Formats: sequence, structure tokens, C-alpha cells
Amino acid sequence: MDNKYKTKKQLVEELLKLRKRVAESDKIEKQFNTAEINVQTLKQQIEFILGATKTGLDVIDSDFNIRYIDPEWQKIYGDPAGRKCYEYFMGRNEVCPGCGIPNSLETKTVTVTEEILVKEGNRPIQVTTIPFRNDKGEWLVAEVNVDITERKKAEETLRRSENKYRLLIENLPQKIFFKDRNSVYVSCNENYARDLKIRPEEINGKTDYDFYPKELAEKYRADDQRIMGLGNIKYIDERYIQNGQEVWVQTVKTPIRDEKGNAIGILGIFWDITVRKEMEEALQKVHEDLERQVDERTAELAKTNEELIIKISERKQAEQALLEREKELRIKTSNLGEANVALKVLLKKRDEDKIELEEKILLNLKELVIPYLEKLKKSRLDEQQMAYLSILESNLNDIVLPFSHKLSSKFLNFTPTEIQVANLLRHGKTNKEISELLNSSFRTVAFHRENIRKKLGLTNKKINLKSYLMSLV
Repeated sequence: MDNKYKTKKQLVEELLKLRKRVAESDKIEKQFNTAEINVQTLKQQIEFILGATKTGLDVIDSDFNIRYIDPEWQKIYGDPAGRKCYEYFMGRNEVCPGCGIPNSLETKTVTVTEEILVKEGNRPIQVTTIPFRNDKGEWLVAEVNVDITERKKAEETLRRSENKYRLLIENLPQKIFFKDRNSVYVSCNENYARDLKIRPEEINGKTDYDFYPKELAEKYRADDQRIMGLGNIKYIDERYIQNGQEVWVQTVKTPIRDEKGNAIGILGIFWDITVRKEMEEALQKVHEDLERQVDERTAELAKTNEELIIKISERKQAEQALLEREKELRIKTSNLGEANVALKVLLKKRDEDKIELEEKILLNLKELVIPYLEKLKKSRLDEQQMAYLSILESNLNDIVLPFSHKLSSKFLNFTPTEIQVANLLRHGKTNKEISELLNSSFRTVAFHRENIRKKLGLTNKKINLKSYLMSLV
């Protein structure tokens, strides 16, 4: 409605409303001024705190341009206008390796990295990169740069201490390990890892079941739980697998406690005592053997004593029997003397009878046989018949001569044919003549002749067989 048509009342109401708005506007302006003062004060306080704690604050956009930097850093690095963060802080021409800005802008998550400020004497800082959107919708990152010089010094001190103790542990000949409350390995030294054929860092998260037979692993774990439960150090001699072979080790296990005294794990150290165990077993065996030998010797002495008593008794009995036997022998000796006299008489009589019999046989041959042989010689006989007659005469002579008896008694292993061949050879017969007389082949006679030489021990000897046979007469 045009002002000229408004009533006085309406104009008054509008004036009151305008005054009310002006009053509200003044109030808002005062609140804004107060808030601005508070923000400025807070900013000064934050900047003071950041400077006192050597904590830097900056805001970077996606093109690595510096949108904001706290005053303390400006004092060191100068005006950041128109400069990239990597050039401003690091003096580089490209993005720093491992920079957290790209990752935070891409993932919209906080990224924590570490950097070294070369311009500040290589001061180490931890950079927490926080992505956010401004009122224009731009994605920026705020970097909170916390000084970690003291932390790095502490870490270095701790690292040196750990290295010192690690060096000590690694050079110990013993095997050392640390397990948690559930008997899960946390760490070990190089010596133990070498036995398990792993690197020391690979043992983390493993259990005894990963390295040992089930029976042995359960035994180790039961020992762990018992020691943690009792809370005492325990010395254990136990079996251990090393390079696929079973050895003996002495293990010392002690529970590890937290600040409240609760067992949080177990520390173990062990070393090979196989040689000592073998010596102990050898000594035990020697002791047992000595005891056994003493027992056996005592039993032997007792047995020998019993046997000696029995032998003394038997000896007395034998002496008594010998006395009785000696008496019997005297009687038998007397009887034997008489028998010998009678036997000599009988032997003399037998020899006389033998001589008489031989004389009779010789006489009979001369009177009853030889005359007829002489007549046959003078009769008309062919050559073969004469040979047979000659052999017959020779054999008859052997009856009264010792040749046939000596030959057959000394060489009982001759066959009848070999005896015949030997007799003919003694009389000067050749192989051909013998083969005709015995109706055998020449090779057969030669074979018998060779066997005779073997049986008489004349093989490979330059001895005439006929002469040797003649020497036996």
C-alpha cells in the first residue's frame, strides 16, 4: 500500500517494528563482535600452544597449494603465498615420497606419516593429514605436524637397548624363547630358530604343534601351563628333536608377569645335555653291572663252596674205593702173572705149529706140484700156455714168499684187477702182454697202471714202478 494512503496508526506500528529490528540487529552485531573477539583470542591461544609444543598447522588444497600456515612456521619458512607445500617445506620440485595428502583426498580418511624437516636441522615430525570440505564444497586437508624428536630419541635409546640385549641373547649358545599366556610363541633367538629351520621373526604366532610330534608338544604345553599356574621357576630334563634326532636338553622355564603380577607368558631357555645324560646312563650301567657281577660272584662262590664240600666227600669216597680197587688189582695182578705164563706157553706152541705147517706146505709143493710143473714146461705148449704156466709158477712161489701178503696188507685200497696188474708188472710184463693175459684193452691196463702209481704215492716221481714193486718182496 502506498505510504500516502496509510493511516497514522499504521505508520506508528511500522516505525515500532523498524526500531525493534534495529535493536535486534545491534544485538546480533554485538554478539558477532564478541564471537569474533573470542575466535581471535582462541586462535591466539591455539597458535601459542602450537608454537610452545612445536606443533605446526597448515591447510593444503588438492593442488598442494598452501591455504593457511600458522605464524610460527611463517617465521621460519617465510611467506607461503603462491608456493607448493613440498617446495615451501622441503625445497623439492615434486610431491614428497610417501606424502599423506593424495591418500587422504582419495580415501577421505585420516593418514598418518612421518617426515624429516631438513631446514630445521632434520627435526622429525609426525604428520596427521585430515581431509575436510570448506563452505564452497572444496576438499582440503589440514595437516597437524607434531614434533616427535623426544619420541625418536626414546625409540633410538630403546632400539639400542634392544639391540644390546638382542646381541647378548643371539650370542648365547643356549636356545631362548618367549610364549604368551596360551603357549603361543612370541619370539625366539637365532639359535632356537636355526634348530626349527626358520627365521626368528617367523616363530610369532606358531605353537609347539607346528614343530614337534603331538606327544612332545602336549608335554611342553602342559609344563608351560603348570609353571604359569604355580608361578615358580622350573628346571626340567626332557627330550628334544634337533636335526631330526632326539636329544636330551635341560630347560629352565619362568613365568612372565605384568605390573599387576598376573602371568602373561613364559620365558624359556634350554641347552643340550645329551653327553651328560649319556655319561650318567653309562655310570648307572657300570654301577648296575658291578652290582650284578658282585651278586653273580657271590652266588658263584656259594656254589663253588657247595661243590667243594661235595667234591671233598666224593674224594674221600674215591680214596676208599681206590684202596679197595688196589687190593683187587693186587689179586688180579697175581692171577694175570699166572695167566701170562700160560699164554707164553700157548704162543710158543702156536709158533711151533705154524713153522711145522709152513714146512709141510712147502714140502707138499716141492713133492706134489713143482715136479708136474717141470714136466709141463718140457711138454709142447704154445706161447700163451707157457705164459700161464709161468704165472702159475710165480704165484706158487708167492705162497712161500712174502710179496702177495705184503702187497695186499699194505695196500688194502687196491682193487682185485689192480693187484693182478701189479703182480704181472713185478714179473716184467708189458702193458700189451698184460692186456692179452687179462683180456683187457691196452688203455684199460694203462689206466690201472696209473691208478697204482697214484695209490702208491709215485705220481710225478721218477721211480720205476717194476723196481718199486720188486722192493716190496
